[in-house]
Amino acid sequence: MEEAGEGVYQLKTPHFAHSASLGASRGKQNEPLFLLTVEVASIYSQGGKLRRIHNLIFAPNFDTAEKINKELHRRSVNLLSDGRPMMGLSSINLIELVLGIDKNALLIPCHAWTPWFSLYGSNSGFDSIEECFGDWAKYIYGVETGLSSDPEMNWRIKDLEDRTLLSRPYLRLVMRA
Repeated sequence: MEEAGEGVYQLKTPHFAHSASLGASRGKQNEPLFLLTVEVASIYSQGGKLRRIHNLIFAPNFDTAEKINKELHRRSVNLLSDGRPMMGLSSINLIELVLGIDKNALLIPCHAWTPWFSLYGSNSGFDSIEECFGDWAKYIYGVETGLSSDPEMNWRIKDLEDRTLLSRPYLRLVMRA
């Protein structure tokens, strides 16, 4: 991988550019771009309730990603388990850890509306971003909404008014009309 822009990476050697079926004119401008991300699962108690939430961490560079990995490992998080490491860190502790390593890192809650492991989930969630992240809520710039939510529903929530809505599988931005 090589940096293609601030926090954005591409393959060093264009993978598709040499493909006879795609033609040589395709070049690097059509190559896929990558962000350094990981989705993590947290299970913990807060406010007298069992909480389950998935958060997505964006690292701006490989150095920051390595530092986050080392700090999570130091806290006994098994990064090799599952495709989504599980931990006992609260969302407050997690964002404090991530932003303490690099203020340019980003953390957003994942699939906010699913019943389990989500910000607003009926079986595990919170009533607001502030309840989940405490004083760190001001650093939550976006929310990954999940495939079962639609933009119009999200825009009715005051908590989401000034935050970017993202949807996967390609983490496309959902813009207001």
